[in-house]
Parts: sequence; structure tokens; C-alpha cells
Amino acid sequence: MELIVAATDLSRRGERAVQRGAELAGRLGAQLLLLHVVDDDQPSTMIAHETSDAEGILAEMAEALAATVGSTPTVLVRLGHAPAVIAEAADEFKADVIVMGAHRRRLLADIFTGTTIERVIRAARRPVLMANTPVDGPHRGMVAAVDFSEPSKHALREARRLGLMDGPRLVLLHAFTPIARDVMHYASVDTRVVQEHVSEESRRAREDLVAFCRDVEMNRPGLPGGCLV
Repeated sequence: MELIVAATDLSRRGERAVQRGAELAGRLGAQLLLLHVVDDDQPSTMIAHETSDAEGILAEMAEALAATVGSTPTVLVRLGHAPAVIAEAADEFKADVIVMGAHRRRLLADIFTGTTIERVIRAARRPVLMANTPVDGPHRGMVAAVDFSEPSKHALREARRLGLMDGPRLVLLHAFTPIARDVMHYASVDTRVVQEHVSEESRRAREDLVAFCRDVEMNRPGLPGGCLV
């Protein structure tokens, strides 16, 4: 990994993204870019004031994080619509991953447009990591929900390539619904037969999950963390 973009709105939630980005950068030997976006749909005096304040705050953050990262993070403040600007900046600087915090929920706006991080995930061509809790060290465990699809394989391979799996215990999780079970109950099929059907479906799902694990080489020797199914 060479570059991590930590996007922050300067809130406590955004601070979690900065801290996680710094932890990853220091552990994986990457550069860190601190990014804040100022809304350009407001009076010019407010834009200038917010830009100046943001530059000062990010500069202080960068100085405080230098020891953790191993170098002073780059500071970037840009104008525009946050999801689009974050995605564009990540592409421009060829970021390996974008780290963001969980943004404040706005019921109606989120229903129609999604949260900021959801819109970045849709717009960006880079992996996006949400820092949802305070950072107290490296990740110790990882649960990967998979559906055996190519996107699932791609997500796991990218996480491994970026070093995000170095160390954590990995659990692959596949959830399924034995569709015929409800039909069998409705048809008053004997309970024992229904249970046998569910057991057989579970066995097949587990076999598919083991095969998936092998296909993405999650159990190969020397892979930190290994894979629990």
C-alpha cells in the first residue's frame, strides 16, 4: 500500500477516520493524505472562512500524527460536493484506499440519496473503509460476508493485496435461506423430513464456502490469520 486518503468532516466521526488512516499508514508503510471538503454552495466569505479554518485544523492533525505515520501527512482542502470531490481526489492521487467515518444520519435525505459514505462507495473506483468506532490498535478480527460471486472474490483479494488482512483472524460468513423449508411446512411435510432437507442444504452451502475459500486462496500456507468457515 502506498497512499491512504482519510476524508474527514472535522467531526468526532471524522476523527475516527483520521486515526484509522494513520494507524494503517504507520503499520503498512503508506503515505497519508488528510482531505476535507468545503461546500461551495454558500457565500464566498463563508467559503474562505471555512477553508482557512479547515487548513489550520488539518495542519495541526498532520503534525500530531507524524510520529504514528512515520512522516507528516499531506493536507488537502477542496471545494465542492463532498462525495464527488472525495472520489475525484482519490483517483487523482491514485489512493489505495479511502477511509471515512460513519456520518450523521439524516432520515429523509439518507432514504433518497444515501449517506455520504454510501455515495462515495458508489462513485469511487477505490476501496472504501468505514472507521465506525474509536481506534485502539490494529484490527484483531475480520468477518467477510460472501455470496460466492466475483465481487465477493474481488473484495477479499483486494483486502489481502492492501495488507488489511495481515494479522486479523478471518471468518468467511455465508448466509442462506432454505427456500423449500417454508413450502414444506405449508404442505404439512413431516418435521423430520424438513429438518433433513435443511441439514442437506447447510452441508451443500458449507461445501460451497470451503470451495470458495480455496478459490481465493484464503487457506494457503503463510497467509496471516487463516480462514475459519
